[in-house]
Amino acid sequence: MNAIKKIFLIISFIGSSPSFICGQSTFPLKPIEDPGVILKSEVDLLRYNQDYLRLSEDFIGFDNSNRRIDKRTFFKLFSEGDYLPLRLISKNKLACYKLYKVSSALNDGILSILKDWGELDYKYFKMEGRKLPGFDFRDIQGNIYNRETTRNKTVVIKCWYLACSACREEIPTLNKIVDQYRKRKDIVFISLVFDSKDDLQKFSKDNIFKYALIPNQKNYLMNELKIYLYPTQMIINKQGLISKVLVGSDELASIINTEASK
Repeated sequence: MNAIKKIFLIISFIGSSPSFICGQSTFPLKPIEDPGVILKSEVDLLRYNQDYLRLSEDFIGFDNSNRRIDKRTFFKLFSEGDYLPLRLISKNKLACYKLYKVSSALNDGILSILKDWGELDYKYFKMEGRKLPGFDFRDIQGNIYNRETTRNKTVVIKCWYLACSACREEIPTLNKIVDQYRKRKDIVFISLVFDSKDDLQKFSKDNIFKYALIPNQKNYLMNELKIYLYPTQMIINKQGLISKVLVGSDELASIINTEASK
Protein backbone atom coordinates (compact mmCIF):
# COMPACT_ATOMS: atom_id res chain seq x y z
CA MET A 1 0.00 0.00 0.00
CA ASN A 2 2.83 2.38 0.87
CA ALA A 3 4.51 1.58 -2.47
CA ILE A 4 1.29 2.41 -4.32
CA LYS A 5 1.02 5.71 -2.47
CA LYS A 6 4.62 6.56 -3.35
CA ILE A 7 3.99 5.83 -7.03
CA PHE A 8 0.84 7.98 -6.93
CA LEU A 9 2.73 10.87 -5.35
CA ILE A 10 5.50 10.64 -7.95
CA ILE A 11 2.98 10.62 -10.81
CA SER A 12 1.08 13.53 -9.25
CA PHE A 13 4.28 15.54 -8.89
CA ILE A 14 5.35 14.88 -12.46
CA GLY A 15 1.87 15.74 -13.71
CA SER A 16 1.85 19.15 -12.03
CA SER A 17 5.46 20.28 -12.43
CA PRO A 18 6.26 22.85 -15.15
CA SER A 19 9.73 21.32 -15.47
CA PHE A 20 8.48 17.91 -16.56
CA ILE A 21 5.53 19.12 -18.65
CA CYS A 22 7.62 21.74 -20.46
CA GLY A 23 10.49 19.39 -21.21
CA GLN A 24 13.05 20.42 -18.61
CA SER A 25 14.81 18.32 -16.00
CA THR A 26 15.35 21.06 -13.41
CA PHE A 27 12.92 22.68 -11.04
CA PRO A 28 11.71 25.36 -10.88
CA LEU A 29 11.57 26.25 -14.57
CA LYS A 30 13.40 29.49 -15.35
CA PRO A 31 11.68 32.49 -16.96
CA ILE A 32 12.84 33.60 -20.37
CA GLU A 33 13.51 37.02 -18.84
CA ASP A 34 13.70 38.30 -15.27
CA PRO A 35 10.33 39.78 -14.24
CA GLY A 36 12.15 42.65 -12.54
CA VAL A 37 13.52 43.68 -15.93
CA ILE A 38 10.18 43.23 -17.68
CA LEU A 39 8.35 45.35 -15.10
CA LYS A 40 11.00 48.04 -14.83
CA SER A 41 9.06 50.41 -17.07
CA GLU A 42 6.15 50.55 -19.48
CA VAL A 43 8.59 50.48 -22.40
CA ASP A 44 10.20 47.29 -21.09
CA LEU A 45 6.79 45.69 -20.66
CA LEU A 46 5.76 46.58 -24.21
CA ARG A 47 9.06 45.22 -25.54
CA TYR A 48 8.51 41.95 -23.66
CA ASN A 49 5.03 41.72 -25.14
CA GLN A 50 6.40 42.21 -28.64
CA ASP A 51 9.25 39.72 -28.22
CA TYR A 52 7.74 36.91 -26.17
CA LEU A 53 3.98 37.03 -25.49
CA ARG A 54 2.09 34.76 -27.89
CA LEU A 55 -1.06 33.95 -25.95
CA SER A 56 -3.21 33.48 -29.05
CA GLU A 57 -1.20 30.37 -29.86
CA ASP A 58 -1.63 27.12 -27.93
CA PHE A 59 0.34 27.02 -24.69
CA ILE A 60 0.64 25.32 -21.30
CA GLY A 61 -0.28 27.54 -18.36
CA PHE A 62 0.65 27.54 -14.68
CA ASP A 63 -0.52 29.62 -11.75
CA ASN A 64 1.70 31.55 -9.36
CA SER A 65 2.26 28.35 -7.32
CA ASN A 66 3.51 26.35 -10.34
CA ARG A 67 0.29 24.36 -10.63
CA ARG A 68 -0.91 23.58 -14.13
CA ILE A 69 -4.21 25.30 -14.95
CA ASP A 70 -6.55 25.24 -17.94
CA LYS A 71 -6.62 28.17 -20.35
CA ARG A 72 -9.95 29.52 -19.15
CA THR A 73 -8.62 29.75 -15.58
CA PHE A 74 -5.37 31.23 -16.86
CA PHE A 75 -7.10 34.00 -18.79
CA LYS A 76 -9.61 34.69 -16.04
CA LEU A 77 -6.81 35.22 -13.52
CA PHE A 78 -4.86 37.32 -16.03
CA SER A 79 -7.92 39.54 -16.54
CA GLU A 80 -7.88 40.52 -12.86
CA GLY A 81 -4.79 42.67 -13.47
CA ASP A 82 -2.63 41.11 -10.76
CA TYR A 83 -0.43 38.93 -12.93
CA LEU A 84 2.23 39.01 -15.61
CA PRO A 85 2.21 36.03 -18.02
CA LEU A 86 5.84 35.04 -17.61
CA ARG A 87 7.15 32.96 -20.47
CA LEU A 88 9.27 30.02 -19.32
CA ILE A 89 12.32 28.52 -20.99
CA SER A 90 10.96 25.33 -22.50
CA LYS A 91 11.94 22.51 -24.81
CA ASN A 92 8.30 21.63 -25.33
CA LYS A 93 6.64 22.18 -28.71
CA LEU A 94 4.08 24.33 -26.91
CA ALA A 95 5.12 27.50 -25.10
CA CYS A 96 4.80 27.53 -21.30
CA TYR A 97 3.64 30.51 -19.23
CA LYS A 98 3.43 31.11 -15.50
CA LEU A 99 1.20 33.78 -14.00
CA TYR A 100 3.66 35.84 -11.98
CA LYS A 101 2.03 37.81 -9.18
CA VAL A 102 2.95 41.48 -9.51
CA SER A 103 3.24 44.01 -6.72
CA SER A 104 0.43 46.52 -6.24
CA ALA A 105 3.21 49.07 -5.68
CA LEU A 106 4.09 49.08 -9.38
CA ASN A 107 3.33 52.29 -11.20
CA ASP A 108 -0.24 52.73 -12.36
CA GLY A 109 0.74 52.67 -16.03
CA ILE A 110 2.16 49.14 -15.85
CA LEU A 111 -0.78 47.85 -13.80
CA SER A 112 -3.23 49.42 -16.23
CA ILE A 113 -1.50 47.83 -19.24
CA LEU A 114 -1.55 44.37 -17.63
CA LYS A 115 -5.23 44.68 -16.75
CA ASP A 116 -6.14 45.90 -20.24
CA TRP A 117 -4.23 43.03 -21.85
CA GLY A 118 -5.79 40.49 -19.51
CA GLU A 119 -9.34 41.71 -20.01
CA LEU A 120 -8.95 41.72 -23.80
CA ASP A 121 -7.38 38.26 -23.93
CA TYR A 122 -10.09 36.83 -21.68
CA LYS A 123 -12.82 38.49 -23.75
CA TYR A 124 -11.44 37.05 -26.98
CA PHE A 125 -10.85 33.62 -25.43
CA LYS A 126 -14.52 33.46 -24.40
CA MET A 127 -15.53 34.05 -28.04
CA GLU A 128 -13.85 30.80 -29.08
CA GLY A 129 -16.20 27.93 -29.87
CA ARG A 130 -19.13 30.23 -30.67
CA LYS A 131 -20.80 30.94 -34.00
CA LEU A 132 -20.03 34.29 -35.58
CA PRO A 133 -23.26 36.31 -35.26
CA GLY A 134 -24.74 37.88 -38.37
CA PHE A 135 -22.49 35.90 -40.70
CA ASP A 136 -23.88 37.22 -44.00
CA PHE A 137 -21.61 39.54 -45.98
CA ARG A 138 -21.28 40.89 -49.53
CA ASP A 139 -17.93 42.20 -50.78
CA ILE A 140 -17.42 45.12 -53.18
CA GLN A 141 -17.41 42.66 -56.11
CA GLY A 142 -20.82 41.29 -55.14
CA ASN A 143 -19.57 37.95 -53.77
CA ILE A 144 -21.57 36.51 -50.86
CA TYR A 145 -19.99 35.07 -47.71
CA ASN A 146 -22.20 33.24 -45.24
CA ARG A 147 -22.40 29.87 -43.50
CA GLU A 148 -23.66 28.20 -46.67
CA THR A 149 -21.03 29.58 -49.08
CA THR A 150 -18.20 28.90 -46.62
CA ARG A 151 -19.36 25.45 -45.50
CA ASN A 152 -16.39 23.16 -44.67
CA LYS A 153 -13.99 26.06 -45.19
CA THR A 154 -11.66 27.94 -42.87
CA VAL A 155 -12.46 31.66 -42.97
CA VAL A 156 -9.78 34.19 -42.07
CA ILE A 157 -11.23 37.61 -41.22
CA LYS A 158 -9.45 40.93 -40.83
CA CYS A 159 -11.33 43.69 -39.00
CA TRP A 160 -10.09 47.19 -39.82
CA TYR A 161 -10.64 50.66 -41.31
CA LEU A 162 -8.76 52.69 -43.91
CA ALA A 163 -7.55 55.46 -41.57
CA CYS A 164 -5.84 52.91 -39.29
CA SER A 165 -2.11 53.05 -40.09
CA ALA A 166 -1.32 49.75 -38.33
CA CYS A 167 -4.09 48.10 -40.33
CA ARG A 168 -2.54 49.21 -43.61
CA GLU A 169 1.05 48.45 -42.58
CA GLU A 170 0.30 44.74 -42.12
CA ILE A 171 -1.26 44.32 -45.58
CA PRO A 172 1.97 43.14 -47.31
CA THR A 173 2.35 40.45 -44.63
CA LEU A 174 -1.26 39.36 -45.08
CA ASN A 175 -0.85 39.24 -48.86
CA LYS A 176 2.06 36.82 -48.41
CA ILE A 177 -0.12 34.59 -46.25
CA VAL A 178 -2.83 34.59 -48.93
CA ASP A 179 -0.22 33.63 -51.54
CA GLN A 180 0.99 30.80 -49.33
CA TYR A 181 -2.50 29.24 -49.38
CA ARG A 182 -3.54 30.22 -52.92
CA LYS A 183 -4.01 26.56 -53.92
CA ARG A 184 -6.21 25.83 -50.93
CA LYS A 185 -9.83 26.26 -51.96
CA ASP A 186 -10.90 25.44 -48.41
CA ILE A 187 -9.35 28.63 -46.96
CA VAL A 188 -11.09 31.97 -47.54
CA PHE A 189 -9.72 35.43 -46.71
CA ILE A 190 -12.17 38.30 -46.14
CA SER A 191 -11.98 41.67 -44.43
CA LEU A 192 -14.69 43.60 -42.61
CA VAL A 193 -14.10 47.31 -43.08
CA PHE A 194 -15.67 50.44 -41.57
CA ASP A 195 -15.51 52.31 -44.86
CA SER A 196 -17.93 52.69 -47.76
CA LYS A 197 -17.89 50.72 -51.00
CA ASP A 198 -16.80 53.82 -52.94
CA ASP A 199 -13.87 54.47 -50.60
CA LEU A 200 -12.76 50.84 -50.79
CA GLN A 201 -12.94 50.88 -54.58
CA LYS A 202 -10.73 53.99 -54.62
CA PHE A 203 -8.34 52.29 -52.19
CA SER A 204 -8.16 49.21 -54.43
CA LYS A 205 -7.07 51.24 -57.44
CA ASP A 206 -3.79 52.21 -55.78
CA ASN A 207 -3.29 49.35 -53.32
CA ILE A 208 -3.13 45.59 -53.61
CA PHE A 209 -4.91 43.75 -50.83
CA LYS A 210 -5.76 40.12 -51.57
CA TYR A 211 -8.54 39.77 -49.01
CA ALA A 212 -12.15 40.31 -50.11
CA LEU A 213 -13.28 43.80 -49.03
CA ILE A 214 -16.64 44.02 -47.26
CA PRO A 215 -17.79 47.63 -46.71
CA ASN A 216 -19.86 49.45 -44.09
CA GLN A 217 -19.08 47.15 -41.16
CA LYS A 218 -18.40 49.74 -38.43
CA ASN A 219 -21.69 49.24 -36.63
CA TYR A 220 -21.38 45.45 -36.82
CA LEU A 221 -17.81 45.40 -35.51
CA MET A 222 -18.25 48.02 -32.79
CA ASN A 223 -21.76 47.26 -31.55
CA GLU A 224 -22.40 43.60 -32.30
CA LEU A 225 -18.94 42.06 -31.96
CA LYS A 226 -17.75 44.83 -29.61
CA ILE A 227 -14.30 44.94 -31.15
CA TYR A 228 -12.59 48.20 -30.24
CA LEU A 229 -8.93 47.53 -31.07
CA TYR A 230 -7.69 47.35 -34.66
CA PRO A 231 -6.49 45.51 -36.61
CA THR A 232 -8.13 42.42 -35.15
CA GLN A 233 -8.07 39.01 -36.83
CA MET A 234 -10.58 36.17 -36.49
CA ILE A 235 -10.40 32.56 -37.60
CA ILE A 236 -13.62 30.64 -38.27
CA ASN A 237 -13.02 26.89 -38.43
CA LYS A 238 -14.57 24.38 -40.81
CA GLN A 239 -17.35 23.72 -38.31
CA GLY A 240 -18.38 27.38 -38.56
CA LEU A 241 -17.17 28.25 -35.07
CA ILE A 242 -14.78 30.98 -33.94
CA SER A 243 -11.41 29.33 -33.44
CA LYS A 244 -9.25 32.34 -32.56
CA VAL A 245 -9.48 36.10 -32.13
CA LEU A 246 -6.27 38.11 -31.96
CA VAL A 247 -4.95 41.63 -32.27
CA GLY A 248 -2.45 42.22 -35.06
CA SER A 249 -0.97 39.58 -37.34
CA ASP A 250 2.20 38.40 -35.56
CA GLU A 251 0.69 35.02 -34.63
CA LEU A 252 -1.68 34.71 -37.57
CA ALA A 253 0.47 32.57 -39.87
CA SER A 254 1.07 29.85 -37.27
CA ILE A 255 -2.62 29.80 -36.28
CA ILE A 256 -3.75 29.44 -39.90
CA ASN A 257 -1.19 26.68 -40.36
CA THR A 258 -2.66 24.82 -37.39
CA GLU A 259 -6.20 25.16 -38.77
CA ALA A 260 -5.11 24.24 -42.30
CA SER A 261 -3.62 20.97 -41.07
CA LYS A 262 -6.91 19.78 -39.57
